[in-house]
Amino acid sequence: MKYTLPRCELYKGDNVVNITFKMTANQWKDDTFRESISRAFTEYCSSQRPCNLRNSLEDATSRRSNPIDTIVFRPDDVMVLRRYPEEQPGMFSVVSAVLVPSNEPRMAQRETIPTVVLCRMVVKTSKRISKYMGNIDIIFINGEKDPSCVSERKKKDNVNTNGGKNWSTERELIF
Repeated sequence: MKYTLPRCELYKGDNVVNITFKMTANQWKDDTFRESISRAFTEYCSSQRPCNLRNSLEDATSRRSNPIDTIVFRPDDVMVLRRYPEEQPGMFSVVSAVLVPSNEPRMAQRETIPTVVLCRMVVKTSKRISKYMGNIDIIFINGEKDPSCVSERKKKDNVNTNGGKNWSTERELIF
């Protein structure tokens, strides 16, 4: 499925996050959601300097490449791609993408925050988002109570210098 917006084109599965709120369709307001995400992300990035929005956070070297020092998200950076009531009463979902903020508001091409980074940011700021939405609870992120984007583990082959055998180790990805 293709989403065409005034600023860009996105395809289903491209750098999006699905958030399910405990609310009805009548309570939903795009502007409140966009303002809540932009405010929560701005506050989060101001406390996480440098805040790397363009790279996967899977290794420490990519964390240090191309960070943006001062990040201010605007509601226009938050794109609501789809919204729909869930089958369970009192639950409402939204599919959203967020653009990496730029100093030039009229840039020709803007990047979206990569899926894994976006998901982790929503998880880390979920309490703030809920508060700014009017204390509306977030029930699921990408259909999960405990999203795998936070607890995902990376397997890496290491060489045992004693026996020369390979084995896999796991390490927690930290955001």
